[in-house]
Amino acid sequence: MLKEVVRIGIDNHYINISPVEIEQFLLTHPSIAEVAVVGVNNKSGTHWPRAYVILKPGVTGITAEGIEKFVFDTLAYTKRLKGGVVFVDRIQRTAIGKVDRKYYRNLVKDEV
Repeated sequence: MLKEVVRIGIDNHYINISPVEIEQFLLTHPSIAEVAVVGVNNKSGTHWPRAYVILKPGVTGITAEGIEKFVFDTLAYTKRLKGGVVFVDRIQRTAIGKVDRKYYRNLVKDEV
């Protein structure tokens, strides 16, 4: 079974991180209802984590920068959302309810 990972490059070393771990942490934020994390290409040929976020109904005043800081303050350097945060109305899912990472990879494949 293929596990989804985001490949991060640091000082000529590569590590794989689980997007699910970042998603689970983001879901502890009181304003986040749903989230999908995928890797976005960067100039070094690896990836930066990006979060696609749905806010809970009625939540206002939450910014992408605020969510990035929430991660920055707690998670390891490799798990910071250097690929950014994108607010969406819906998280794409597979027929069995998992985050459709293929959809998101296709969405960002041409970004550098």
